[in-house]
Amino acid sequence: MKTLDGSRLKPLNHPSVSIAASILGTEPASRYQVISADPNDNKFTDCAITANADYVITNDKDFSPLANAGYRPQPITPEEFVLMHLAGRSAP
Repeated sequence: MKTLDGSRLKPLNHPSVSIAASILGTEPASRYQVISADPNDNKFTDCAITANADYVITNDKDFSPLANAGYRPQPITPEEFVLMHLAGRSAP
């Protein structure tokens, strides 16, 4: 099991970003099997779909089928997410 080295973390100090208010815990109600290229990634899409999330923030191209799967969560890169929020655009 990998552990996170907390010394490498940096606080996110921007007024338009409120992470604590956006964190939800969820357990998937179903197995949607959206990602075929890397089936281990389905646990993330299953949780995002169950939580009715707007986005799955990732640089992993294996998540691209999620964009056309008919579910609310859309794959978006971290850079796109930050730029969108800095520009003041809200979720769909």
